[in-house]
Amino acid sequence: MKWFNFKSPSIEKRYFLIFAVLFILSAALLGRLFMLTIVQGDDLKEASDTKRIKEVKTTAPRGNIYDRNGRLLAGTRTTFTVQLINDELRAVETPERNAILLQLVRRLEEDGVPYQEEYPIMLNALDFSNADDWKKQEDSPIDLVVERLQTSDLIGALLRSYYLSEDKAHYRLSPFQIAVKALDQKGVFLPVDAKLEAEFSVSYIPGAPYNEGVEKHGLTQDPMADVERLIQDDESIIRKMLSHPIVREMAYNLLKDRGLAGDLKLQPIALQQDIRSLENKGTLKRNFPGITAESTAKEDFVTIAEHTVLPQLFSHVYTEEENTVVPAELCLRLLDNKQVDHGLTLQVHETEADLQYKNPSAEQAKDPLAHLVELCIENDLTADIVTREDLKAEVQSLILDEGINPRILVSTWEYVYEKERKDITEDLELANDADAAAIFAARNEKYKMEIESPYEAVGVQALNARIDQIGHYGYEPLNIAYNLSDKTVAYLEETIPNNKGVQISVEPVRYYPQGTMAAHVLGYVGRIATEDELARYNEDTGYSPNDIIGKTGVEESYEALLKGKDGKEVVQVDVLGNRTQTLSKVAPIPGDNLFLTIDFDLQRVAEETLTRTLEALQSGTSYTSDWGDWTLYQKAGENLRNATSGATVVLDVNTGEVLAMANYNPYDPNLFSTGISATDWAGLFPEDERDSLAHRPLLNIATQSEIQPGSIFKLITSYAGLEKGLSPYEQIEDSGFVTIGDTDFGCWIWNEHRSTHGFVDMEHALMHSCNYYFYALALGENQTTGVPTGATLQIEDIENAAKVFGLDQPTGIEINTPQESAGQIPDPLAKVEAVRRQMRLFLEDELARYEEPDARKNPEQRTADVEKILSWLDEEELVSRQEVIVRLDEMGYNSEEPIGDNTASLTDILKFNYINQADWDITDTLNVVIGQGQNAYTPIQMANMVSTIANGGVKYKTTLFNKSMNYNNTSLLESRRSQSEKIPVRTEGELDAIVRGMELAGDYGQVGQLFERLPIEVGTKTGTAQRGGLNPVTGEPYDDYGWFVAFAPLDDPEIAMATVLFQGGSGSNAAPMTRDMIANYFKLYPERPMEEVEPSEDVEE
Repeated sequence: MKWFNFKSPSIEKRYFLIFAVLFILSAALLGRLFMLTIVQGDDLKEASDTKRIKEVKTTAPRGNIYDRNGRLLAGTRTTFTVQLINDELRAVETPERNAILLQLVRRLEEDGVPYQEEYPIMLNALDFSNADDWKKQEDSPIDLVVERLQTSDLIGALLRSYYLSEDKAHYRLSPFQIAVKALDQKGVFLPVDAKLEAEFSVSYIPGAPYNEGVEKHGLTQDPMADVERLIQDDESIIRKMLSHPIVREMAYNLLKDRGLAGDLKLQPIALQQDIRSLENKGTLKRNFPGITAESTAKEDFVTIAEHTVLPQLFSHVYTEEENTVVPAELCLRLLDNKQVDHGLTLQVHETEADLQYKNPSAEQAKDPLAHLVELCIENDLTADIVTREDLKAEVQSLILDEGINPRILVSTWEYVYEKERKDITEDLELANDADAAAIFAARNEKYKMEIESPYEAVGVQALNARIDQIGHYGYEPLNIAYNLSDKTVAYLEETIPNNKGVQISVEPVRYYPQGTMAAHVLGYVGRIATEDELARYNEDTGYSPNDIIGKTGVEESYEALLKGKDGKEVVQVDVLGNRTQTLSKVAPIPGDNLFLTIDFDLQRVAEETLTRTLEALQSGTSYTSDWGDWTLYQKAGENLRNATSGATVVLDVNTGEVLAMANYNPYDPNLFSTGISATDWAGLFPEDERDSLAHRPLLNIATQSEIQPGSIFKLITSYAGLEKGLSPYEQIEDSGFVTIGDTDFGCWIWNEHRSTHGFVDMEHALMHSCNYYFYALALGENQTTGVPTGATLQIEDIENAAKVFGLDQPTGIEINTPQESAGQIPDPLAKVEAVRRQMRLFLEDELARYEEPDARKNPEQRTADVEKILSWLDEEELVSRQEVIVRLDEMGYNSEEPIGDNTASLTDILKFNYINQADWDITDTLNVVIGQGQNAYTPIQMANMVSTIANGGVKYKTTLFNKSMNYNNTSLLESRRSQSEKIPVRTEGELDAIVRGMELAGDYGQVGQLFERLPIEVGTKTGTAQRGGLNPVTGEPYDDYGWFVAFAPLDDPEIAMATVLFQGGSGSNAAPMTRDMIANYFKLYPERPMEEVEPSEDVEE
């Protein structure tokens, strides 16, 4: 049998083909091996090595911030931090990833560490039993729970509660642990050993931290009692505990068992957006009649606009690119279409719209702007105006400026929470009205989760959602939880394998050991978030998207100094992710250190005394001090309960250094260090934003709030008089009041007691705060006696004096965010120019109609006539009505007959609508010279004004910068350099008269009694300024602002200060705290307690 026939031609061909194929394959294989080993060998080796190499970033600590004497105000501490790494987590199979995250959740919950950012699913949501209560109740359910826990002494019971799952594998939770972590975040460290097994037990860990806690925080042997004492009045920590669903259930049950939860209920599951929507709508319904549960976002927007911003809207012109919109003109046109007789005429200039009655005599009946608003609402025209595409954004901005945030999206006419709900349901492909349970189930399905406990499921869902948000920066570790205990770190490192997307890192965290002290000076830090920040802080400038930056205060201003340079380690790992070798290491370089001008002790006393003053006013109790208690002035025996804000600033008069700057009531910047919670953020805003004077913790009153100065502005008026040649010794007889037209302007002592100050010179006018003296300077004579004064003060003199002291510009303090305000000085020229613009528009539109038939003008002649008529506004003497008639007749215009739909003649329109209105009225000047009317300044501007007077006329740029040093304080980088200028004076020692007036004020009356025990002389001045209008929340008039300024010592001044009390009733109420700050700075102590003094009725108006 022949198996093969090699000589067969067909077989030869087959073998040839086989050999050819084998040859080609061998050649290809050899070629590929050549490419892999010779051509690409180095690259592939590098890629192989790279897969086993990881680059680990090490975050650089921020530089420290110290006071002038080296006491720490802001530092950095290291804390164990949990990080998620998206790339690694994505590489893990879903069931394993969820198991890892579940382990993480259980341990973080047991440790009491917050790890969830805002997440829509809310378990055990607090709600009102009756939906109508969202409208009736001013407080939210969570507010009521906090209040009832505090007032019923249930905080301790809540702290002693704990949660143990029936399944031992599930997590355990204690409110006590959450409170301890929250205290730690505020700089109060408690070294406790907490055990939660069959029951909860806690004890202190002996050692140096405990001993320090005994000294700083008064710790005892009972941690539970200590924590209860420390958080009893701290709403932010109680709210932080209640942010956990299990703690909410515990708190609710405590109240329910005691019959204190009747109007509340606990929803097992709810959507955050639904709860917030109810709260938001309830607030709007309570404040704006017409808003109902059924009204739409668009309808509500119209209602809010009607109640708040129509006057502002109708008085402005809005221009965007080439489109100009005049809301008042739109309204008038709509009224005309409805054939409504409004009797109004409108003049439009660049940014403002001026409404006038067609008949000038009718002007006195009702304000034309108010008349238009009334007609707009009566004829249902508001919606047609405020919802226009070219106006709705402007209206929204005006509403927000009023302190009202209705959370309405004008682009889609829906509430923010409705939009968020829609986005959630659309992402899950659910119906928009899907309930929270359905959304919860869909999220479980999305992340392929099968977790029995809803608490654990929500935690794992929240972490999965965070992973989704990382996006393109999956290689960047995401910090999700800080301040882990050693036990938690050990547990996680033992139970979660390397290379699975969860790692423990030791991260530097900003902390403020003094808590709220100097919060508005220091500012706070946070992650890069806004578009502006993303543009400023990017890879080109050495930042990554997850970096922490300074947001406000000196943290922001000195970001470049305080930021360190991150380090990195290049390490080799095995296939399990374990480190096998460190290939290279670049250590992080901490940021440089900043030394401020702030005096730690003085800052502390400034804050303490400001707090005592305002709380005494609110409660109607006495101001307490080692120097003796003092009864503060109250209005008609009532408590000044709305005195909830204020500020004080202390400057070094010889350098401009800020020694103390305190605002009441400050926030705790520690809340921001690792990301502020929604609960904490909400607590930083007033309960009702319509009240413009309500307490706003984030507002830096000292540098931002422009307030009428009241009588402390008489210091500026006095300087203006001296510059005009007034002798400080000239005496003016106080006759009680002056009369302008039908209005009396009285001195405060006349208004209160029908009495006068008699003859007063400048020093005694300041001492008694005599309005009449300054009225006489404005009038140029004593109106009653006819005796001329040595100088007549024009408004320009006052304006120039204010500018000399820098009251029209920021003082230069190194706080960029929030921006320092520049102050508002009166400007008569601005009033003239505004009238000139309005008058020009009228003449250009209407003048041709008044031409006499035999005197027709061409365009050039008419333009020349317009300019000529406008020049009448610049004449020194006010043009009379008769003179207007004569001039118009000479120019060929019909001067005395109404034309067309105007009911007034050209003469009356020009005279009464424009010429008279352009003139700066003497009544305006009378208000300005005593610190009322059109002027407003910040506390730091007032402190700098007093400093300039006290030091003899040197105006300094205020500064917080003392020096900067390297991170270990071994090298000086930069030191302070004062910037100053000498203000102009006519004669040497010109300011002495003002100083003597402040000296007399410090020795006089109750203020004199208050300061007489100090062994140094003090110069002072009080001021009380009215705040017009009604509080929209209470319906009551606002109480007056109280100002008090001072400097000391009198013979060789070192410090100057200014304090303002919002709704503080009287400037004298800030005198006791000023005395205590002066005593602290000069280390003065009372030899004996002072008897309490009752306030007299002679309180300056």
